[in-house]
Amino acid sequence: MIKLSELYFRHQSKSLYELLRPISYQRVQEESWRSDKYMDSRIETEDTYRKLLKSSGIIHDKGISFLYATVVGFHGMKSANDYPGYTYCFHITPNQLSKTIF
Repeated sequence: MIKLSELYFRHQSKSLYELLRPISYQRVQEESWRSDKYMDSRIETEDTYRKLLKSSGIIHDKGISFLYATVVGFHGMKSANDYPGYTYCFHITPNQLSKTIF
């Protein structure tokens, strides 16, 4: 059995951040140059995530996007060496895990 403390999560971004956290949809669009169509689809998808969290008593601000990360070793994400931006690796706490959607 794998322990939570043994898992690393990875987020990749074109932007450098001192602290990883969800950001506004406007900032996502500005920093990633995503189309309006993409952003509309993302907001619609993430509204589904909000409903899932709300059913567990967790409220997520409608104007804030979700932070996407993968479990290192369990996803075919681009290699950190091949990615043209920044790669962040981190652990999450049991409390953060309870607010996570897989």
